[in-house]
Amino acid sequence: MRTKKLLDKKKAATCPGTVFVDKFTDGILDPRKPMLGPVRDNGYIVANTAPGCWGPMITPELKGGHEVTQPVAVEGAEVDLPFLARQLSEEETKRAEYVAKSWGMAALEKAAPVSIIGTGPNLNAATDNGLARAAKLFGMTLPEVLNRATITGAIEIGRHPGVVQVTFRVPLDRLARLGLTSFIKDQYGID
Repeated sequence: MRTKKLLDKKKAATCPGTVFVDKFTDGILDPRKPMLGPVRDNGYIVANTAPGCWGPMITPELKGGHEVTQPVAVEGAEVDLPFLARQLSEEETKRAEYVAKSWGMAALEKAAPVSIIGTGPNLNAATDNGLARAAKLFGMTLPEVLNRATITGAIEIGRHPGVVQVTFRVPLDRLARLGLTSFIKDQYGID
């Protein structure tokens, strides 16, 4: 299966149509902590906005600069990744290994998806910023980041002009050097 279901079907069958959110997280979002809900797909989430909140810092286990409401699980929701950045199924992995061996490769690269946000005064500047941030963070050349985002991810336009999300699969050894392995394991079950 290419995506991780966030909610099992038995629990989803009893989901309410509305969930009221009255708890805050002290600016910390941790994927191991329980979420409120679940709420039925196409249901309603009613939440109070924290005073002075301009938006959450959605970085697991790291405290952001603003208070955020407790996350809510939604019936049938899946990990939100561009199609090319998702984990391969067992069948896809076997097919990819066969093709790799036919080209003389010893093994497939072990990698996990990561998203980097790029910002700027316009869409082109935001894209350049996101790609440059990714290259610097992972110690890659800009052409390598462009190639990886094209083949194993996507560059998505954000809600506001001048914001993009650059997502691509990063080799696990580079993620380990940055201390990100535990986050990847928790989110995607990748060792």
